[in-house]
Amino acid sequence: MHIKRNALFFAGLLAALAALSCAGEEQEAKRRMLQAQPMINRGDWMGLKGHLETIIADYPETKAAETARQMRESMVSRVNGLAETVLKQAIVTAIACQASYPGSDITLERLRSFGFNAAQDVVVEVDRPQADDFLISAWHPAGDLVWYGGPDGRTRAEAMEE
Repeated sequence: MHIKRNALFFAGLLAALAALSCAGEEQEAKRRMLQAQPMINRGDWMGLKGHLETIIADYPETKAAETARQMRESMVSRVNGLAETVLKQAIVTAIACQASYPGSDITLERLRSFGFNAAQDVVVEVDRPQADDFLISAWHPAGDLVWYGGPDGRTRAEAMEE
């Protein structure tokens, strides 16, 4: 569902870009932007991020580069939100594990045995496995935040280290 909704959003941006008439460098930048569509359709956010960053670097003063910056910002925001959603699902699952196996450590294997599955490309780790004080992190490689959460159910974000 996320891929389909994101694909529709980005397709709208690409359609607006396609309507621009331009020449020279602007035309080449526009052509390169249109090459992003297959990555969007596949949900290849890492490939898209790299493609957009190349357009921004190679054609910084073009309308296509401005569109690429907007797409990149939107994509990063969306994958950050996806990572937080996955973290919240992991926390709820960990709390269910605690109720079923009091005092047992929280592990990814145990979370999976309770039905937890991370979304495509979202990385989830159990940083501290103690049942009463667990810490789980989640992030998307195309994002710029790492999300953390524990048994109180609250989440917090930190900037991802480069």
